[in-house]
Amino acid sequence: MRTRERCAGHNRTATNPCARGAPGEHGTVLLMILLALFAIGLMSMVVAQVATTEIAITANITASERAFLPADGASQVLLRDLIEMSRNLGRFPTDAELATIQSPAFTNVTLNEFTAYADGGQLDTTLANGLYVGLSAEIQPFRILVTAESPGPPASEATVEIQGEFASIPVYQFGVLYEGDLDIHPGPVMTISGRVHGNADIYVDPTSEVTFGSTLIASGEIYNTHEAGWTAGGTVRIQDSSGTYQSMDGLDSSAGTWSADAISRWDGRVRSGSIGGNRADLVIEDPSNPRLIIQAGRAADSVTDQAAKIWYDAGLRIVNGRGYDAGGNLVSLVDPVTGESAVSYTVLYDPREQKHMLITQVDIDKLERSPAHPANGIVYLGAFEPDADMPSWPGGSTGVGPPEWSAYATPWGDTSTEFAFKAANGSQLNAALSVVSENPMYLQGDYNTIAKQPAAVLADAVTILSNDWGDVDGDGDFDSDLDYSLLALGSRTASATTINAAIMTGNVDMGDLYNGGLENLPRLIESWGGVQLTLLGSLAALWESAYANGTFGKSGVYAAANRAWSFDTDFLDLANLPPATPRIYQITVTAWEHR
Repeated sequence: MRTRERCAGHNRTATNPCARGAPGEHGTVLLMILLALFAIGLMSMVVAQVATTEIAITANITASERAFLPADGASQVLLRDLIEMSRNLGRFPTDAELATIQSPAFTNVTLNEFTAYADGGQLDTTLANGLYVGLSAEIQPFRILVTAESPGPPASEATVEIQGEFASIPVYQFGVLYEGDLDIHPGPVMTISGRVHGNADIYVDPTSEVTFGSTLIASGEIYNTHEAGWTAGGTVRIQDSSGTYQSMDGLDSSAGTWSADAISRWDGRVRSGSIGGNRADLVIEDPSNPRLIIQAGRAADSVTDQAAKIWYDAGLRIVNGRGYDAGGNLVSLVDPVTGESAVSYTVLYDPREQKHMLITQVDIDKLERSPAHPANGIVYLGAFEPDADMPSWPGGSTGVGPPEWSAYATPWGDTSTEFAFKAANGSQLNAALSVVSENPMYLQGDYNTIAKQPAAVLADAVTILSNDWGDVDGDGDFDSDLDYSLLALGSRTASATTINAAIMTGNVDMGDLYNGGLENLPRLIESWGGVQLTLLGSLAALWESAYANGTFGKSGVYAAANRAWSFDTDFLDLANLPPATPRIYQITVTAWEHR
């Protein structure tokens, strides 16, 4: 007989095979299983959603970059072309001119906006920061807006906005501006009061002492030696921001601690290229060819050539002895008071050039009274071989020139002669005047010393002749250019002379050899013997002399003057600048925004 074992409800235990769990445990387990499955499913959904979101974010970033990168790149293209157009025109472009800048093309990206425009009117202001702080400038604020659209998917759009300022800075606000290596090695004590800026290296090493009363900036290096590496051992003192003069004492670009020590010693007023010094480039198409500004106009000149050449701004051009107005019409050069022409012809021998210079002399006093005197104060002087662009010379046979030159070979067929100009009787100017020439220029006697006017002389080379020039017999009167120039140096005795003008001229590169330096930039061919030569203005050497290219260092050429040279602070006022003052430029980005 089979018996049935009964499990007592109150005796169920874990070891009891009859045990079946507490009441309701079956439902709890099932619920837990369901919850676990739900959690797993929910987690899977979250993970899937996160992954989808990340993919979407990545896609949006990619789409945003597809729009932003072209917008940013196109804005830089527009800024670059704005600068280039400004150089080509010699000024900030009009909005219509800016609208001609072509936008770049991108694959699958559309530029909905590509514009640059003047943001308000031009401002005359004093620069408050940057390398040229303190200089007066004409500021043109501008904006650049570029919007790029990418079709996607997903579609996106980006806008880049640039705000900036185009600063046009007159070069005569520098005491000294040099294109090539600048050598400053005076024998006598010399003081330089204005800013000194070199577009290459600067070498400062006087025999006695040279003092700088403002900034000393080079785009290259600054050395307390001669270019050949040797030292004269003189003292160099440079003013710091507090007005205290700190000695150079051998501290220059060759020192390992130069950057820190120069900033510390002169408070940032002395800078080489390694510590913020940069080039000061003219606002012309090709800043590497600044000589273009003094060259004569030619039929083949491009629009950008015409913008750069002062020839096209001149209200009077005296070319091959004849006067022409800005429209190319002949004008009279006769002074109605004396009945004499302001133009005459002479010859002098230049011992540095070792050539006879065929001189067209311009009497400034007579010129200012003549009908030809230009209202805009810009006079261009040119002497050339007659050709399709240049007229024949008056007098003599065709191509030879005036009778005063008949005994000499023409400069285009012989190396013993050269054309040049001489300005005389210029002690009093009636108004602002800039005299410009592609040829060498001589300034005879005091210039612009009575009721000083804004004045400038720009030429292939500038040589200063004293008030006693040409006095052969010593009676105080002018006798002859040629006879006087042929005297021995000891008999060509200079007298005190003053020039109040900016001088922009050429130089002669002699490699590591001393080429005369800043102290001989305005050339001399007399025995000054410590006689004072006073210059008040600005000095710039921006090109190599093409015609007066005789090298420095020949004997019997000159004896050094006592140089009393100062920067004319009147040039810091834009209203006091000479006509046709060349400009350098500075572009400053004041704001950049991406949206």
